[in-house]
Amino acid sequence: MMNRVIIFPILLIIFYANPACKTSGTAVNYQSNEKYRITAQSKLGDHAEFLFNQDSSFVLCMKTLNAEKNAQVNSVSFFIFDLKEQIVVFEDALANVSVEWKSNEQVQVTKIPGTVKKDNQELKGYIFDVKSKKKIDIQSN
Repeated sequence: MMNRVIIFPILLIIFYANPACKTSGTAVNYQSNEKYRITAQSKLGDHAEFLFNQDSSFVLCMKTLNAEKNAQVNSVSFFIFDLKEQIVVFEDALANVSVEWKSNEQVQVTKIPGTVKKDNQELKGYIFDVKSKKKIDIQSN
């Protein structure tokens, strides 16, 4: 009986002192960070791909259609989601491009060779800066 009297208060102290047993604010942050997934589901449908920048402040959400090796044309739909502000900062849909993080603040969209502009200048793609929210065209030399 004496052991139970001593053990029970010790277990209570351990339970309340252990941070793993407490409810923390991380669940709220986790749920709010799920907004990008809900947005991706509504904009892109199933099987979206999520690529975070280096400090995980933004996420590039994209979906590629006809991504098979034999496909003549692939269609890429994507958007960039600001995880702090919980908003879409940019979105686009293009054919025959690759999309990737160039740096922590820039997404590079590169045109896959084969499409030539009318004025004979081939557009190589563009870079979108998530901080300035500006799109910079990349022209071939």
